[in-house]
Amino acid sequence: MVFGVLGIFLVSIALFFAILYTNLFAFGYSFLNYVYFINSRIEFLVFYVGVLCLVKFFWQRKER
Repeated sequence: MVFGVLGIFLVSIALFFAILYTNLFAFGYSFLNYVYFINSRIEFLVFYVGVLCLVKFFWQRKER
């Protein structure tokens, strides 16, 4: 249960910041520069942790 809530929370935060950073297109960033920038930010690295938490949560539910 804890991993599910934590995973949803972390993924939500990361996607919020990804949407917030779309303003970088107005500053002349190309799509590849944007993807590189997003993947290098600590705010988006929590996305991967959140996905891992969700995978662990669903894996535990599957074993029951």
